[in-house]
Amino acid sequence: MLTGMFVYICSCPSNNFVYVVTAPSGICQETKSQMASVAIKEPKAAITPKKKTKPSRLCYTPPTNIANSKKKILYTRYDCIGEGGFARCFRVKDESGNIYAAKVIAKASLQNEKTRQKLFGEIKVHQSMSHPNVVGLIDCFEDKTNVYLVLELCEHKSLMELLRKRKLLTEPEVRFLMLQILGALKYMHKKRVIHRDLKLGNIMLDESNNVKIGDFGLAALLMDDEERKMTICGTPNYIAPEILFNSKEGHSFEVDLWSAGVVMYALLVGKPPFQDKEVKTIYKKIKANSYSFPPNIPISSEAKNLIASLLTQDPSIRPSVDDIANHDFFHSGYMASSLPDDILHIQPVWPSTQSRSSFQRNLDYVASAAGVGFGKSAGTEKNKPYALKTDEGDDDHMLPSVLSPRDRVNPVMKIGPETKPSSTKLSSIFEAARKTSEETLPSRVKALKEESRSIPKSKLTRSDAPDNETRTGSVSIANLSDNIVWINIKKTALKIGMGLESRPVASSQGPIAAKNILFITKWVDYSNKYGLGYQLSNESVGVHFNDQTSLVFSADENMIEYITHQKNSEAKHSIFSTSKAPDALKNKIYLLKHFKSYMVQNLSRAVQDETLDDIDIKNAGSMIFMHNYLRTRQAIMFRLSNGTYQFNFVDHVKVVVSPSVQGIMVLDKEKEKMVFTLEEACWFTDDLRSRLKYIREVLESWASKLESTH
Repeated sequence: MLTGMFVYICSCPSNNFVYVVTAPSGICQETKSQMASVAIKEPKAAITPKKKTKPSRLCYTPPTNIANSKKKILYTRYDCIGEGGFARCFRVKDESGNIYAAKVIAKASLQNEKTRQKLFGEIKVHQSMSHPNVVGLIDCFEDKTNVYLVLELCEHKSLMELLRKRKLLTEPEVRFLMLQILGALKYMHKKRVIHRDLKLGNIMLDESNNVKIGDFGLAALLMDDEERKMTICGTPNYIAPEILFNSKEGHSFEVDLWSAGVVMYALLVGKPPFQDKEVKTIYKKIKANSYSFPPNIPISSEAKNLIASLLTQDPSIRPSVDDIANHDFFHSGYMASSLPDDILHIQPVWPSTQSRSSFQRNLDYVASAAGVGFGKSAGTEKNKPYALKTDEGDDDHMLPSVLSPRDRVNPVMKIGPETKPSSTKLSSIFEAARKTSEETLPSRVKALKEESRSIPKSKLTRSDAPDNETRTGSVSIANLSDNIVWINIKKTALKIGMGLESRPVASSQGPIAAKNILFITKWVDYSNKYGLGYQLSNESVGVHFNDQTSLVFSADENMIEYITHQKNSEAKHSIFSTSKAPDALKNKIYLLKHFKSYMVQNLSRAVQDETLDDIDIKNAGSMIFMHNYLRTRQAIMFRLSNGTYQFNFVDHVKVVVSPSVQGIMVLDKEKEKMVFTLEEACWFTDDLRSRLKYIREVLESWASKLESTH
């Protein structure tokens, strides 16, 4: 009879298991040894190796309220919208209601100096970027626990998510997306920045399905165009062969073009060309340049040829960005000016045919906006990246002060005014008259004229006349409701269209009197708190407040006009002498004076050699004001209450379209002022003609949107 149980525990060092043996106390030692040979194995948990903590897991959910204490900006944190290897991303909203994405990096993951310098480099490179197809870096700050990068929110996520849902894209979609990708790369390379991690997951889409390239964690800055980088880095499917196999010779901008070729292939086929489960196999395929196009997927010969030129082993013979944009792939098939909203779920159905003029117009629009193509550029020049060091003697902050300024708050963005123009006469600038075509005017002109005549003139009679710029008893474009404003906008677009379709003409009338074109000479954007302030060329000053009201000072400050903008109804105007303004406007008048003082003290006069008579200061009593403004990828547009449209382009060229398109004023990059008739402007230079095409497109799009809401 068994009287008890013995438990034997034996360990085996070779496999980190312990052997647990139980036996009745009456069994002999030999039998117990035999039982041990077939004992049950249990893992020895105490010595199991620990997994390395993912850096992003060190980032816990931030508090609901995140504050940039130095700039006194408060963000409200919402849901987590993504997680990477080193950071987590949350949706945040500032006090003005703007929604962004906050990339949160735990300081606990930045204890290593190399890791910190890598982050600092990423921030500084990203801060130097300002391009319509690069994710905008809005803010950068820290608290005791985390570093925060507040980024432009890309509502439609990345091309990776798009491809997961759609499997593959159509060639018109790829044509549109690739032009924007190329525009961003051209901008980066011009700033001597190599992205080095261009892939589907780092190419985002905004709410309009425009490309936004992000994540500069592996980006490199070259000191000059001849420098080569030696670091082996990137994502396996997208790494260029010279990074992997020619590390001694180094690599440069061409690695991004290889990655662009991989991206293009993946969009058309549904997966990268060298994809495999094993990384070593991927590298072998890259070295052998081993890829093929699936026979069951229809891909044009132009697309295959472009991909082949990008996936060339020798980086020295890969085409330049502008050469790529001039490839036959971008001059065949269908060219879209934008992508439909529902591309995330449904494959677009494109028209089977497209006129050459429509194709070229859309191509010019997309390429110009992205800044790709010979002679085209986009984006603005910001501070250049440079080497960073952590501030010494500052235990409370990890970020260098150049990345997160601590001693100043400057939310107002000032735009340099137009300076004194050169003395060159317009007669010597205007090129010789172009040869007049013997052909009849295109039928498009006739169609445009008929469309213009179809607009109900009864609604426009009073607002079209330029002499409606009187202060009282008149009707300007601003007095009309939104139901009619779209007609004015469309009519302006049609007139510009007719000018663009007209025959080339020589300058026969001489310069138009510049004093009749009123325009904005200075402006400051404080819309994150109050509104946008501006000064007109007649020296009157106004503010367009965030609550959809405007306040305007006459040039002599004797009169004030208060305007309440109301949707679908006429704007309400109230005019007071400065001494009799109601108390209810006291705060806004104070702000208006503050805006004016700032512009007077910080912004020089627009055209310094013009007298007050030249800018027609007597018209200050008309109280023309900025009715509203619109930001596009290429410019900021101001619409004045007298029907003037002003486009300030990102490259500092300004184009002003006078009421009824009677004249076009241009302030070029050298600050030279020129005024033309519409026909002269349309044929002055290819650059100005391209800008007028863009202006027409924007106005047409705006008018269509307003029309569709009524």
